[in-house]
Amino acid sequence: QHPIIHLSFAVMDYKNLDLEQEIKRYLRLNAQKYAIQLQDDIPKFMFQQLILELSKIEKVVVLIDEYDKPIIDYLEPEQISTAQKHRDILKNFYGILKDSDKYIRFLFITGVSKFSRVSIFSDLNHLLDISLHPKFATLTGYTQKEMESYFSEPIREIAQNQRVSYNDLMEQIRLWYNGYSWLGEKVYNPFSVLCYLSSGQLSNYWFETGSPTFLIKILRKEMEFDFEEVEANEFMMNSYQIENLHPITLLFQTGYLTIQEKRVETFCFLTRIWK
Repeated sequence: QHPIIHLSFAVMDYKNLDLEQEIKRYLRLNAQKYAIQLQDDIPKFMFQQLILELSKIEKVVVLIDEYDKPIIDYLEPEQISTAQKHRDILKNFYGILKDSDKYIRFLFITGVSKFSRVSIFSDLNHLLDISLHPKFATLTGYTQKEMESYFSEPIREIAQNQRVSYNDLMEQIRLWYNGYSWLGEKVYNPFSVLCYLSSGQLSNYWFETGSPTFLIKILRKEMEFDFEEVEANEFMMNSYQIENLHPITLLFQTGYLTIQEKRVETFCFLTRIWK
């Protein structure tokens, strides 16, 4: 059995405490599970030591959730300096993963945004980005088959309560929550589907989770687009830089736009907005 290092930036309290201190705290929590005492006090060296010590058991699995949250939480114009500071801390922290490669069995990193490799992952150039890989297109959403297999019973119950047919209700759900596409089979938004099954009411659940105020400000200031047909080149889709945030990139990477079509000859995507 492979030892696991799990770091989730979603639960770190870096808004009230220092980001480096929070990273160190969670590294120590991981180490405690295996009765390991970390000698260093610098995050990247603590991380490196933890990987090395655990590899004596077996090669290590490293799971990092929401790797970018300490950055995207500070994208308001007046907070950009904090975002830049956190970016530099994370770049330094993640950099040791390449030299530790021989001790790692599997590394999986998740996040909302795709910061350019130059800004964060310049030292980690052996990563495989699966964001737009057709093989993994259904990884983070429900397929039509999964909807019908796992949720048919609660959907039938809602249909009965609302006095509509199962098929008609399924079509309504499809129109509201299906359509997310990453160059493969279209999928349903899991969060919105689960909220709907709980309430029985169709609503814009993803938007209601709280659209970042910085995103709203950028849209009001810079955007005049027809959301049903937005063209974006490949560079725009893959680039995310703190100092130069493009509205289309923000909308796509935060789940408000999805891929409708890829035009290979022009490296353009047509995207449209979904609930």
